[in-house]
Formats: sequence, C-alpha cells, structure tokens
Amino acid sequence: MMIVKRYDRNEYEKHIRKAVRIKLIESVNEMKTLSGSEPWFVHNHFELSRPEDNIDFSGLEVAVCYASASLFLHVAILNKDSKEAVSSPIAQQICQRIKSQLKSHPSITDRSLEQLQFFVERRKGFQSLLEGQTDFQPLGEMVAEFTFDNDKRSAQMYKAERTSRKTMRESDKMTNEKLRTYLARAQSMAFWFIKELNYTDEYERNSDGRGFFHYFVYELKSHGCPFKFLGYATLFRPDNSGDSARISHFMLAPQYTHNGLGSEVLNAIYGDLLKDDSIKQIKIEKPAKQFKFVRDFTDCGNLLKMSEFSGTKVMATNTITEDMTEAAKKLKLEMSQYKRAFEIIRLFFYGEERNVPKNLLSKYSENEWSHCWRVVERLKKYVRTPPSSPEKQLPKPVQEEAQISLTERSSASVPKMAKLNKCTRRISITKHKDHFQRQTRSHTGGKPYKCHQCPYVSRGMSDLKRHTRIHTDEKPFKCNQCSYSNAQSSNLKLHIRIHTGEKPFKCNQCSFASSSISDWKRHMRTHTGEKPYKCNLCSYSSAQSSNLKVHMRIHTDEKTFKCNQCSFISSCISDLNRHTRTHTDEKPFKCNQCSYSSGQSSNLKLHMRIHTALMNPHTMLSQFSIISGGKCTFAALVRFLASVNAHVTLKGGCIIADVGTQSTLVWFLASVNAHVPFHMIAVDARIITQSAFD
Repeated sequence: MMIVKRYDRNEYEKHIRKAVRIKLIESVNEMKTLSGSEPWFVHNHFELSRPEDNIDFSGLEVAVCYASASLFLHVAILNKDSKEAVSSPIAQQICQRIKSQLKSHPSITDRSLEQLQFFVERRKGFQSLLEGQTDFQPLGEMVAEFTFDNDKRSAQMYKAERTSRKTMRESDKMTNEKLRTYLARAQSMAFWFIKELNYTDEYERNSDGRGFFHYFVYELKSHGCPFKFLGYATLFRPDNSGDSARISHFMLAPQYTHNGLGSEVLNAIYGDLLKDDSIKQIKIEKPAKQFKFVRDFTDCGNLLKMSEFSGTKVMATNTITEDMTEAAKKLKLEMSQYKRAFEIIRLFFYGEERNVPKNLLSKYSENEWSHCWRVVERLKKYVRTPPSSPEKQLPKPVQEEAQISLTERSSASVPKMAKLNKCTRRISITKHKDHFQRQTRSHTGGKPYKCHQCPYVSRGMSDLKRHTRIHTDEKPFKCNQCSYSNAQSSNLKLHIRIHTGEKPFKCNQCSFASSSISDWKRHMRTHTGEKPYKCNLCSYSSAQSSNLKVHMRIHTDEKTFKCNQCSFISSCISDLNRHTRTHTDEKPFKCNQCSYSSGQSSNLKLHMRIHTALMNPHTMLSQFSIISGGKCTFAALVRFLASVNAHVTLKGGCIIADVGTQSTLVWFLASVNAHVPFHMIAVDARIITQSAFD
C-alpha cells in the first residue's frame, strides 16, 4: 500500500475526488467508461485516524458500479492508461477498505454484506447479473408517476411495506426477506452520497407491528433493463407515537435532486400518507442539510396555496393564527416544521432582504439565514414576486395566484399536493436546471452565453434565445383574434387582455386599474411618493427606470434619436415621436366629446378640462385657484379675463369647440354667473399659453 508521508487534507481530498466515480450500469458496454457521478463525501469512506494510513489515489481510478435496477455492487480498480481491471495489492487494499467501511456502518449487517459483490475478481459475475436484470420487477405497488426533460422521460415510484409482526404468512416472510436484501443494496449506494444518514434498524425490535414503508423511485427505460434506480425513502411507525409516520431516510441520486425531482418525490410521499386516516402527523428524523432545503421548499409551497397563508394575512400578524394552525393540520405537518415554514413565508412576502425588520433578522444565525433565503429565492421562481415592502398589499389577482399558482386548489377536505416543478404549465427538469444555473450566475456574475451578431451576453440560454429573435425578427407567439405577434409569450398574454378587457390589477386608493402588474406598481408609486431610481451623479430620482435613463443622457449629452427629415435630435424617443408629427400633421389624440384633436396627449388632457368645467363650473374655478376656501378670489379672476378676452377676440369663435358661435360662450358664461355673481368666466391661463386650441 502506498503511504502518504506528508498529509495535506485538501490535496488528499482532491486526489480522491479525481479518482473515484460511481455509476449506475445499464449494460455491459457501459462498464468500459468512467463517465459517472462524483461521490459527495468520498473522503469520509477512506480516511482513517492516522493520516499516514491513507491511500494516495493520484495514480488510480476507482469505479463503483451498481446494476441500474437490481443494485448489485462491483468495485473495479482501473488503470488510467489501459482502462483494464488491475489485480494488485493496492486494488485488494481498496476493496477491503470499502468492505470494512460498509461493514462498520450500522445499516449494513453481516448477512447483507455477503450478498453484495465487492471484488475485482467477480467482474464476470457482475456482467451476468447485468444481463439477467432485464426481467427485474420493482417490489410493491406503483403509487406515483413523474415526467421530466420536456415530458420525454418518465419515472415511477413504488411503495413496499415491511412488517415485524410475530405471526406472518409465508408470503409475508418472503416479501420481508426480499425487501431486507434490496434495501441493504440501496443503503450501500446511499452511503456514497449522503453524509448524515438516519436509518430505522434501531426501532425494528420495538415496533408494534405497524411496520416500515419503503418508496423506491425508478426511471423507465426503453432498452435493456426497463427500470433504472434513482433513489428511495424509508418511513416507519414507532410504537411510542402510533399516530405519526417518520421519514427516516430520503435519497435521490444528486443529478436528480438538483434538477427538482426531489420536491416531486417528497410531495408524492406526502400525498400517499394523507390518504391514511390513521396517520395524524408526518415527521422527519434529523434531516441532512440537503434534505432540509427540499423539505422547506416543498412545505412552504404547499402552505402558500392555502388562503390562510396569503400575503395579506401573513403580513398582518407576527404570530401563527388559529386558522393557520388548522390549515397546517390538513397537511399533517408537525408543529415545529410549519412554524419554521411560516417564518420562511414571511421572508418571502417581504420580498427583499433590505425590507426585513432588524428584530426579525436577529432571530437567525448566519447559516440559518443563508438557508432560509435560498428557499425564498427558489420560491420566487414558482410564485409571482411579492411586493418589496409589507405596507404595500398585493393586488387581488396576485394574492390568488400566490395561493394557487403551484397547483389548482382541491375542493376535497384533504388538499391536493402541489407539483412544485410546475407553474400553470409544466417546467421540465432540463429548463429547471437552466434556471438553477442562471440563479447561481447572478451571484457569480458569469455570463457564458454570447450572441454571434452583437456584443450581447446573458446568464441563461433561454435569455439568449429571446435576444436572438431581435436579429431574426422571429415572432412565434401569435394572437388568434388579430394579426398581432410577438417574440415573447409574456407580451402576448398582456395583448390578449386588450381583447378581453381584463384589468385585474386594481388600485385600492383610487379607481385606477390595469392589465399589467408593472403598470400597477408604477401607479402605486404616485400614492406612496416612492422614487427608487436615483441618479448617482446628482440628486435626481424618479419612480420609473425609463425616466432615469433619459435623465442620464443629460450628463452624457447623448442624443441618439434623430429626425430623418430635418436636423432635430433628442435624447428621448417620445420627443422624437412628437416632433415627427409636425412633419406628418398627424393628430392621433382625439376628443370623444367634440371634433378636437391634437398631436400631443398633454394638450388633449388640457382640452378635456373645458368639458369638465361645463359639467361643474365650481369645480373648475376651484381647481384653477380662482376660488379659495369657498370664496372667489377676484384678483385672480381679473388676471385671467385679459387673456381669455384676447383669445376669444383672436379666435372669433367658441372656446369649447374648434368652430362655434358666440351664443355657446354666452350660455357657458350664464351658468358660471349663476354661481359667481358679477363675474365673467375665467379659464385657466395654461390652456391659452400651451396652445390647447391649435
């Protein structure tokens, strides 16, 4: 055995992680390569108390091979050059090390150890097992199905029960024996991936006969063996709390856990347990770090679809209400877990870390805070983004979507489990992976996807595809009611609301309603006075990011918008559009009460005040500061008379319409004089000076 005299832990781990690979083998041909998964905690399996006893893996490659369905194990020591099995003292030492490590683990018994294939010499035997597993059939009954990779791949979950009753039928004994054997092989595989394992063997002697439940997850294959093992979970019913079920172990191969299948599997287990009326509570036995994330994300998602955990109700209280407690009981969550989920949901509705109160921040350790916020960031991808501060309430449609966007509510007494990798339409695991990678790059700043036609770069492939449509002018999303088409599906959804007249986002302080949540947010800032977009060169701030962009051109003296008919240039495209109408004489803004039209929307707004004055002259005079505190300000009236009389004389017509008679003006004056004796009509000077009657 090679000895490492100068032990460097980091370097040692690096060697092992380069050398060891673990792979689910579906056919004999796949044994020729080592393109498998990297074990998460492999250094724990080989490290002894004395550093000098550790093996240097720098010159070896170790293949830990599992048959994809039957889970028989084979350890091959491969030379990097020849890729052939090596029979040597070093190979034997490593095999013995694996054997001793598995044997020392509380989940592996001597009996199950004998049934595992450990040695290089048994390569041919392992090959025969591979060829024979085409007839493999999962134990138990199928309880759930999953699809992923754009529904091109599918998986199934099987449930098998193992009991420890003293009086059993012969068939039950055979089932138990098969389960014990198969579970031992599954646990030996989990040994490579999970650092903190919690098994049920210690409870077996004290079980009162309720037994154990094992869930096995397989991907369905069209060639070779039809089942590929992905992971499993173990539950038990302890005698000291007969009304509860405890999840003692949950393992999926890392590539599937990272891609979101873990949430679906856990939800499927929840759904199966909710059908059992004898189970009142679902508990978890000391979950490992990775499983905590899956569990918190799943539980928060299921609670968010319930009306008791809407944004309005959660932000209105600092404690869990009785209604929330009763709602959580429907999911059979233990009290400590749904309290934990409630705190994460509170963070979710705060929206951003800067909005979280300091007294709430003090409750979290640094590691716990990091974990909770990771869950929040993941939830934001499946539930529409909450407001940035608790004082702002979600508009009604968003509240409803926050409750049911993960899945439609069930009318049954037992709520339907949310499919957490769905958001109204299914998100495949492939896309989900892109979302996860893009979120990671938002922290690291990486933008690996580049456009070949311009300098554009992005964090995700989906963003690049959207951008590419700018160059190709591709607009795949088309309206089925008109000729409208767009490059983005979100824009098509907004357009459809033009046809339906739907304006779901309503202001709770005025009559404003909009079909777009972004317009609603902009409008709400007119009430709150919030101006979050600030210039870093001066004191300017604005409620809209577009205004800030235009303002920044003042500092840069940038004027990119040019008229193609004259020398006019501007820093704002809206100014260019207004200017262009002077060439075309276009007047798109028309009054719906008379024939007036204008090239500017602001002029139309001023014009509409005249019609408003006809309906309520007192309101008009008060608005124009001629009436103050209920009394007419005569001096202000006199100042307006000169400009009004000059305008009427110049126009020689009616101030209400483009062409009119003096009698119309006289009628209007009479209505005002009835309220303000001895005074004439006063019209806002701004209407005259801004050329409302062009």
